[in-house]
Amino acid sequence: MSVIELTTFTVEPGKTAAMLAARPGMVEAFRRDRRGFVAAKLIRVAEDTWLDLVEWTDDTAWDESKAKGGNEPEIAAFFATIDTLVSSDRGVRYDDAEDGRRAARTVAYGPHPSQVGELYLPEGDGPFPVITLIHGGFWTAMFDRRQLTPLADDLRQAGFAVWNIEYRRLGEEGGGWPGTFEDVEAAIDRLEGLDDHLDL
Repeated sequence: MSVIELTTFTVEPGKTAAMLAARPGMVEAFRRDRRGFVAAKLIRVAEDTWLDLVEWTDDTAWDESKAKGGNEPEIAAFFATIDTLVSSDRGVRYDDAEDGRRAARTVAYGPHPSQVGELYLPEGDGPFPVITLIHGGFWTAMFDRRQLTPLADDLRQAGFAVWNIEYRRLGEEGGGWPGTFEDVEAAIDRLEGLDDHLDL
C-alpha cells in the first residue's frame, strides 16, 4: 500500500526562487538515496505556503527517509530554503485504500518514480496464478497504470494475483525506445521472489 507524506511548510517570498531551483536536485537525490521513494509533487497553497506530497512504497521507507534528514547536499540545500515546517502527516492514496475495493501494494523495481508496479493479492493462502498488466497510451506520460485499476481489482476478486506495472514513458527521462521496453522486462523480472504467494 502506498504511503503519502503530506508536508506543509512556508518559504519567505524572497527565497521562493532558490527553493524552486533546489527542488530538482533534491528529488534526484531522493531517487538515488531513499529506498521506497516513488514520486513527489509540490503544490503552492498560498504566497508563502507549500504542500509537498511524497509517495513511498511503505511506512518503513518513509521512516528511514526521515531518519536520514538532510544527509545529501542536494537535500540539505532544499531544506535550507524552508522557513517554517507547519505540519507533516501520513496518508494513504485513496485508490490504494483497503476498503474492500482494492488490496494492493506498490513495489519499486528501479530508481525512477515510474519504475513501480502494484501487486494485488486475492484472499486466501495461495499460491496464486499471476497476470501481468501492461497499460496502453502510446507510451506517453499522460496515461498511466491507473487506467487498469478496475480490471486489476476484478481479476484479484476472481482469484488471480495481479502485477499492474508502470514504466518510463515519452515525456519522462529514459522513456521511449529502449527504456520503456527495458522497464517492462525489469518489472516482470521483479516478480521473482517478490511474494511467497505467487505461483510463477
